[in-house]
Amino acid sequence: MAEFFKYIFYYFAKTIIGLVFNIYFRVKSYGKENIPKRGRLIVAANHSSYLDPFILGIMFPRRIHYIMTSTYYEKKILRPFCYLLDTIPIGSNSQVSAYKKTMRFLAKEKVVGIFPEGQRSREGYLLDARKGVGVYALRGKAPILPVAIVGAREALPPHSKIPKPAKVKIFYGKPIKFEGEILPEEISDTIKKEIAKLFIENGYEDYVKKEEREEVS
Repeated sequence: MAEFFKYIFYYFAKTIIGLVFNIYFRVKSYGKENIPKRGRLIVAANHSSYLDPFILGIMFPRRIHYIMTSTYYEKKILRPFCYLLDTIPIGSNSQVSAYKKTMRFLAKEKVVGIFPEGQRSREGYLLDARKGVGVYALRGKAPILPVAIVGAREALPPHSKIPKPAKVKIFYGKPIKFEGEILPEEISDTIKKEIAKLFIENGYEDYVKKEEREEVS
């Protein structure tokens, strides 16, 4: 019964919020043909705004189960939404449970969403990726889909409370499957570079640190 309510809530929220977001932010997606229609998948995107998980979740054609900091679960107003959206809480005391839940979702051929930077970039440019995304990809034997979100940081930058009607764009790269002898840190670094390439190739170099642009272009 609980899964049924989660299912209904997800599609209700996606339909209603999606309508509002599409009108207010004029969201456009590019490269949707790169999204696998089925099978386990890790979606890895940049994170510069609280809007990122909502916009990406609404526009993505498959349901995303986000790995998100457990601090959101500590806020009474957000806790029921986190539960109904079937997110994966992670924190200093919940890394093992987060890992197990992530593996269960991937084993069921579902989509897991992660922001490899591990935090919002208050500076607005892409931060280094933590090794978690590499660990999940290797252990879960899942390809990673790099995603670049443009415009959310302008719509709701750090310290802002009311979103502005900025135009948002989502660029999907091609999924990457990592196999053989490779370290999680190498995977994370590769994903950061792939996200950076999406920014640069589509004319949004300012999302990448100046000293890193030549390295990834």
